Amino acid sequence: MGSVGIVRSTANLVVVDAPAFTATTIAYPAVPAAALPRIPVKIVYDAERKALVVAVQYSGTGTVPDIHRYASSGSAWSTLPTTVPVPNMGDLAPTLNGKKLLVTSGATLKELDLATLASGVSTIAPLLVSDRLDRLAVANDGNAIVSTELFGNCCTETFRYSVADRVFSLNPSFLGLPNLAGSADASLLVITQNGIFPSQAVYLYNASTSTLGPPPSN
Repeated sequence: MGSVGIVRSTANLVVVDAPAFTATTIAYPAVPAAALPRIPVKIVYDAERKALVVAVQYSGTGTVPDIHRYASSGSAWSTLPTTVPVPNMGDLAPTLNGKKLLVTSGATLKELDLATLASGVSTIAPLLVSDRLDRLAVANDGNAIVSTELFGNCCTETFRYSVADRVFSLNPSFLGLPNLAGSADASLLVITQNGIFPSQAVYLYNASTSTLGPPPSN
C-alpha cells in the first residue's frame, strides 16, 4: 500500500468469507420515553467477528449516548446487545487492524475493544478554540484525522492523531464545520466544509505523504 506507518512483517491478515445475511430488523434496547427519539450516528460492521456496532444519540433528556454491539450467530442477531454509554459522543471509527474502536467524547478520544466494547486508553486533545472533538476518519498510514466543533464560530482546528502513539498533532488549516470520509482502502480521506458562505474548498488527507490540504489545481 505504500504507507510508511504500516509494518507488514508484523501484520496479521484476516480473510473472511462473504456474509450471506438475510434481511431482518434488529431491535434497540428499551430506554425511557423521555429520551426518544433516537438518532443513529454511525453503523460499523465488524467483518472478522460478524458484529454490528451502532452508535446512537437521543433527542430527549436524561439519557447519555450509547454504543450497541450486536453479534451474529450466523443465523440470527443477538436480541440483547452489549451496550456502553459514552457521554458527549461525536463519532467513531475502527482501527485498521480491527482491534479497537476510536470514539470522540467531548475533549477526549476514547479507545474501546472492538470485540467487547471494553474501555481502554483515553487521550485528551489539546483543544485551542473548540469546545469538543467531533468527526474522525482513519487513514492507512496509522493516523486518524479528527475534526472539532465550536458553536458560533465558522472555523475550528483539526488534528492528526497517531493511533499507535496516541499523540495529537495540530493541523495548520482551520476548517469550517468539517465532515470526514475515507476511501475504501483508507489511502485518502476527504474533508468537506459546511455552513460557510461562500463555499469553501474540499480538503484531502493523502496517506502516502501524510499531508492534509486542498487538492492540487489543474
